[in-house]
Amino acid sequence: MQDNMLDDVIDDGFVWQDYLDATESMEVPQIMFPHVELTLQSEIEIGMALEVPTSKSTNEECSYWIATIVVACESLLRLRYFGSDDKSLEFWFNLKKETGHELGWCLGNNKKLEPPDVILQKSPDCLEKLGDFLGSAKSIPVQVLSGEELSMADRIKQGMKVEVSDFFHPYKLWIATIIRNIGGRLLLRYDVPNNSQAPIKDFWVFCTSDSLHEFGFSVQSNSSWFLEPPSSIVDTHTYEEWKELIESGLQNQPTSLNLFNNTQSPPRHKFTIGMKLEAVWPATRTKISPATVVKVFDDLYFLVELDTFSPNKKSNCYDPMYSYDEKTTWLCTANHPYIFPVGWTKEHDLKLTAPKGWGLHNPSEFNWDVYLADTYTTAAPKELFYSRESAIETGFEVGMHLEAVDPMNDNRICAGHISNISEDLLWITLDNHKTRAVHVVHMHSLKIFPVGWCESNHYPLKPPRDFKEVCKKLERPEKEDFKKTTIDLPIPESRSSSWCPKIYFNYRCFTGPMISKGKLANLPKSVGPGRVNLVMKEVLSMIVSVGYRSARILKVLQCDTKPQPGYHLEVLKAKHKNNTYRASVAVVSSGEMVSEFCRAVCQKLSVCPNLFGPKQIPEDDCPDRCNRSTKTKYCDNRQARKT
Repeated sequence: MQDNMLDDVIDDGFVWQDYLDATESMEVPQIMFPHVELTLQSEIEIGMALEVPTSKSTNEECSYWIATIVVACESLLRLRYFGSDDKSLEFWFNLKKETGHELGWCLGNNKKLEPPDVILQKSPDCLEKLGDFLGSAKSIPVQVLSGEELSMADRIKQGMKVEVSDFFHPYKLWIATIIRNIGGRLLLRYDVPNNSQAPIKDFWVFCTSDSLHEFGFSVQSNSSWFLEPPSSIVDTHTYEEWKELIESGLQNQPTSLNLFNNTQSPPRHKFTIGMKLEAVWPATRTKISPATVVKVFDDLYFLVELDTFSPNKKSNCYDPMYSYDEKTTWLCTANHPYIFPVGWTKEHDLKLTAPKGWGLHNPSEFNWDVYLADTYTTAAPKELFYSRESAIETGFEVGMHLEAVDPMNDNRICAGHISNISEDLLWITLDNHKTRAVHVVHMHSLKIFPVGWCESNHYPLKPPRDFKEVCKKLERPEKEDFKKTTIDLPIPESRSSSWCPKIYFNYRCFTGPMISKGKLANLPKSVGPGRVNLVMKEVLSMIVSVGYRSARILKVLQCDTKPQPGYHLEVLKAKHKNNTYRASVAVVSSGEMVSEFCRAVCQKLSVCPNLFGPKQIPEDDCPDRCNRSTKTKYCDNRQARKT
């Protein structure tokens, strides 16, 4: 049983934004963590179809027709009836207040499925075309029709059962129970016989991991997968006890249906037993050493083990009676991120740690040619390894900050930063360690998270050891030289207008790492017109309210010095965890400056420059092409930090 990871937690006053400001550094943009994004996304997709009533009547004879989703804002959907392309006939549908059904519901419940008259008039043949449409249409998932628990993370509940892949065998699964769900990061506990006396260690797995399957997967798959107690605990009970547990102890359990459908096969490989390569140490991910392919299951999976050198041992080879160790062995596929061809570390100017025992045999610096000759082995051909992406081209930079699981203690998540990048691998320095411990992760690792993830999910974060000393830099003396902290805008000679035009919220534009698109879509479509100070204060207050963390947006907009001419200070408020935060924000006082002011605020918030402003943007027609740009286009806020 695990120790409670919250026992030693105290509120140490660490604020990420203060630390980033004090160190003049950036965070890794939130959209660079696809696993986190997936847990937040609704399972509702644009283009999905559902059956909805054609009138508000509750009469049992009410008819239904099929509609497709054209806009999805959490439980609020904009629908278009099948048979019409007329945008004027689109309508809003709230799943929490109205009743919709999955495709096929009417047929199964003997309900009328017929188009409204206005659709029939525009498309008389829509009934004839319906069959072809249904053949390719994607139905809205049944589980989201209530409008609740729209995301994957929300639907995963404590007590649910899952099936987990064994560490050393790709097709061996065992049942585990979900003990906790922290933003999609699941604390699991293997199921064991009731008379178990042996302590069973809980373990963490992120919900998008391909090692997780829904409960009952092994029985329903009709494939190679099978249930068998995991290698780490199989010896704690007899065969009969394990069998009894499967047959009688797992009936009527909370299921995880449609949550973990990880059945996509990895690419095929051509590795063979005995091939040499370089591999990251599995347990700590701090070093890279020579390793050997020690077992091949099939053309999808194989085992790699770190080498231990012995002069009398010609090569590592698979022994069916051998018990592998999680500290030295990987279960690998062709695209495994932590195995490399011989010479990869040298090519990327990284250190290769010699195998244990090599120094006793050969005290000189490790040399691959000598080692291959001494072990009578060959290197795995380079073409067997996958072609790696570039983390730098994707948007990662050395010095960016994030939150990372401590490889020495999976219960602990630490503040860290990227200290090196090689192809698609990141070297992460954990800033709370005395030695500034460094380990390697893939850029899409499930063990790294964006800044603020722990706070958002009420999980303790180990802050940088020196954050209090570092943040003292933000404490300014009373007679500090004037520093420009307002948004740098040209001030026109004539500022006679105090009237603000209507300000539109263009929620289809890119909302960046800090603003929730769903919350933004639920705001009024516009504010104003009216006096500049009133309209802009209302607009900024609304933007603060739709942030993932409102206090963070306030921190970005905070003005710490006397505002420039043409600006005045407005106090904005936000609530978080029962606390109220305030910030003095410099706001323009002239209507002629509103347009550029809105774009400048958007730049500070790392969003599309047209997200809000006096211009209404037609759907999917942003002049800055934000919907057709890369996701990170507006995430570089370094310039904003310097102002």
